[in-house]
Amino acid sequence: MKNTPYFLGAAMPRNFRKNLIRNKRTIPVNSKLEAVIYIVLMATSVRPVRLIAVLKLKSSVPDLMTQMDGISAALAGNTTLYATPSPTCPIVNGLISSLRAKQLLVNAGTAGASGARDAAELLVRNAGDAWRGYIQGLADATPASAATIITTAMMKVRKELIINIPAIRFRKGADSLSVVLIAKSLGKNTSYKWQKSLDGTTWIDITDSTVCKITVPDLTFGETYYFRVRTTKGTDKSAWAEDEYVCNG
Repeated sequence: MKNTPYFLGAAMPRNFRKNLIRNKRTIPVNSKLEAVIYIVLMATSVRPVRLIAVLKLKSSVPDLMTQMDGISAALAGNTTLYATPSPTCPIVNGLISSLRAKQLLVNAGTAGASGARDAAELLVRNAGDAWRGYIQGLADATPASAATIITTAMMKVRKELIINIPAIRFRKGADSLSVVLIAKSLGKNTSYKWQKSLDGTTWIDITDSTVCKITVPDLTFGETYYFRVRTTKGTDKSAWAEDEYVCNG
């Protein structure tokens, strides 16, 4: 069966996973054993995840100040985890104090106080966003301690599955001497420049395409080919990403 993954020697039809997820009653496989093997592998596989720091700032000013006071105390109280908060705790404490004073003026009904209070509130919210970014940087730098780093800073944890998609994927073409090249899609308004080589040094243009998939025909059986792709999106141009492919029919 062409272009199907193999699990312990059993061919798994390409549409199996999709049907298994979308319609639990439909399992289009050659045997029940294949289904069991696939389910066990999926259940026991360890998939890499990234822990994301989530900080939902409170909507009301009093609650926001209380929340930011708590985060500041957490950061200042654990210099082992948080050696260099950015912005620093004293700076943010000053912003909170300024907001608190301006909120008191609003509470007292002082004319024009709400505009100054809103500006001070924005500074505090920006500081909260900056702290979330600081915490995320620490979590990414030390994944083993990421959960502790995030929760100790009074933030919540969200797990994000890390999906590593290769820069170039290969699929068999319509015949044994053609191959389909698939680049990582960058969405609309992206161009893909493809090149090929027989030695990985001298490159020949294949085509420029606005879609991430092309077919290369007329290959030579047993030959090793090198393919590479460069994307352009607006003014951003990527580096070349390359991989090799052996035409084995």
